[in-house]
Amino acid sequence: MTVTSVAGGAAAGAGVATGDGKCGDWDTYETESFILYNNLWGKSSAGPGGKQCISLTSSSTSSIDFTAAWSWGNTNPGNVKSYPNVFWKAGSAKVSQTGIDKLPSIPSTFDWSYTGTAIDADVAYDLFVGGSPGISEQGESYEVMIWLGRLGGAAPIGAGSAGKQVKVDDVSWSLYTGSNGAQKVASFVSQEEQQKSFTGDLALFIKALIDQKDFFTEDPSKLYLKHIAAGTEPFMGDNAVFQAKLTFG
Repeated sequence: MTVTSVAGGAAAGAGVATGDGKCGDWDTYETESFILYNNLWGKSSAGPGGKQCISLTSSSTSSIDFTAAWSWGNTNPGNVKSYPNVFWKAGSAKVSQTGIDKLPSIPSTFDWSYTGTAIDADVAYDLFVGGSPGISEQGESYEVMIWLGRLGGAAPIGAGSAGKQVKVDDVSWSLYTGSNGAQKVASFVSQEEQQKSFTGDLALFIKALIDQKDFFTEDPSKLYLKHIAAGTEPFMGDNAVFQAKLTFG
């Protein structure tokens, strides 16, 4: 695993620009291997005038470049407003057929940047684990997040208590666990404020949770990694521009 750490907050940037992007609540771009979602699932907790748009820059069978531009203001700062993200449909379809005790390596690179004003947001991989093979994220029992960026006051579920210090491939992370009401959630949070260039094996994070022995309550051989995604969760801020490149395999 390779990480590059960049400390400090986001700088002032450009406003929300629609350009050739898509701004509908559930707008998507779909390619051979990926689906890019706008996903404004939490916008009802934002103030009037909140907006977000996504743009697909480029895509191949193994990588995708995209931009999300948003302004949500500072209403209800503890609530996530949206989740612009990429779902790796090709890889998810493959690994979802194998129990998590025998997951193959899932190498990935995530390079990203953020600009904007008073941003509270996370930048993370988002994995879903459930009890049957096949792609899905709805109704699954477990959510596993890997936080590469923690901007402003953003905090993971379970952050009210001290995180457990764990190592994944010799890199230290703070592990928080809790529930979102529907799923048991584990969040690996970078001990650096921002890892803007990450290279690692996502399967090792699932293995680390198996080794903890207190997160998964079922036999790991009967659980499946059903959904692999990555993006950003904005809590508050204005004139934000998030740019990302994801590579798998």
